[in-house]
Amino acid sequence: MQPRVNSDSLTVLIDQEPQIDENLILSGFIEWQPYYDLYVLNDEVVVTLELAGINMHDVILYVHKSHVTITGTRRRPPQFTPDCCTFHNSEIPYGRFFRRIEFPVPIIPADQHNKVYNGLLTLNFPVVKERIIPIDDE
Repeated sequence: MQPRVNSDSLTVLIDQEPQIDENLILSGFIEWQPYYDLYVLNDEVVVTLELAGINMHDVILYVHKSHVTITGTRRRPPQFTPDCCTFHNSEIPYGRFFRRIEFPVPIIPADQHNKVYNGLLTLNFPVVKERIIPIDDE
């Protein structure tokens, strides 16, 4: 399936997996993970990720019915070069990030909606509704 890009320029790939494995994460290639909240509200699974300072062009979502994987990069501001200044504190993580989030219930991947507000990316996924199929007693 082809990527779907919404108005926030966030790339969303349905039923595909990122080309990142556990060895890359352990090697330090992946430098940090964004914090997130996950909850079920009415008939939706909602995930909110803290992505302050990240251009949505640098983010890719991989959506499946049981999980979502988010990858991307927070780029260091251009004025932060090795010879720019003397750092006294540096807590904001920069570089590549990776986060896989398992859903508590199955979702419909193609119907996701997202928005970015004040550095928070909110993803809404409709829940797969149970269907009861009657069985005739004969």
